[in-house]
Amino acid sequence: MALRFGGRPKEAIPVIKKAIRLNPFAPSAYLFNLGICYLLSGQYEEAITECKKATTREPDNLLAQLALTAAYALSGRDAEALATASEVLRIDPKFSLTGC
Repeated sequence: MALRFGGRPKEAIPVIKKAIRLNPFAPSAYLFNLGICYLLSGQYEEAITECKKATTREPDNLLAQLALTAAYALSGRDAEALATASEVLRIDPKFSLTGC
């Protein structure tokens, strides 16, 4: 996470992948963070794959659902982005990007 927050998401990818490999029951946070690193690196299909894994394990994870929505939108998969955005609103009906 330090690499991701430090603006070095590409460097974080192999580190997170190793953590997942070492812990086959890794928490969804590992998958979400890997998805975010792929998203920040412009690797949208990989981001979708990892964020979907995170949301499958933890469907009410708002941040993972937001990352998945962004990855779908940035990859031009608008219908899937809208469907995932509805999940965001299911979790938090008052969610808004205003002020973000």
